[in-house]
Amino acid sequence: MGRASRRKKTTSAGDRTTRGAAPQHELSARFQAAADATDAALDQLEAASSEFFPAYRLRRPYAIHDLLQLREHLEQIALEVSFAEEILTANWLVPELTPRGKRWTDELTPRDLIEQVRAGGNREGRPYAQQLDENRATEAAVRAKLDAVAQVLCGRGNDCQVHVVTLPQDAPGPACWRHLTTDEKASIGALYARAVTEHACLGCSAPPGEPCDTSDSAKLEPIDGRWPRVRSFLGQKIHKNRLDELAPA
Repeated sequence: MGRASRRKKTTSAGDRTTRGAAPQHELSARFQAAADATDAALDQLEAASSEFFPAYRLRRPYAIHDLLQLREHLEQIALEVSFAEEILTANWLVPELTPRGKRWTDELTPRDLIEQVRAGGNREGRPYAQQLDENRATEAAVRAKLDAVAQVLCGRGNDCQVHVVTLPQDAPGPACWRHLTTDEKASIGALYARAVTEHACLGCSAPPGEPCDTSDSAKLEPIDGRWPRVRSFLGQKIHKNRLDELAPA
């Protein structure tokens, strides 16, 4: 299963410095590392397939098709990473708004970056690295502002307990909803998501991985003689009995 090189040779950071080009952006190194890892995975797949193909032809013919699909998938990833690296190093113009008209803030995947450039035809926008650095600075400023607000107590100076944060097995939360820092919100949000991913809900019969049915027409089963109560956090709604399947945070 011989294969041609999937990526053209990229200029090293040392060559760019020698020629007086701009220093290598951190993402360029990460793209290069991702491409190298993908190439290594393809090499391992090729070596393994050369050993397993004869056996699979006798025992599991469909497995050959599976391996070929995996190889095609890895090669597609390698091409996307290579193209994205070129977009980055050549400072192609990336539109600041997505096709839906919203400003992107999170780091784009290689595929998303390619689609974003294609949407603008390399005729509008600014270089991706420049936008990403600015977006990171903006997000950091927003997080700092929210964290500062979280330190201010409500009402007449007493601890605010109006919006109690529900944790597994009624464990005490770090603060009320309004006074959670952005990191605490992210951590608790991940806890709610984990409860859905790892556990079924005995109240609404939702299997692991599926959200709870919290609609008015949901068919519920009583838990310990009581109807399951709904708890919500950052838009995630879950029955409390499912959340309690996790150990206290």
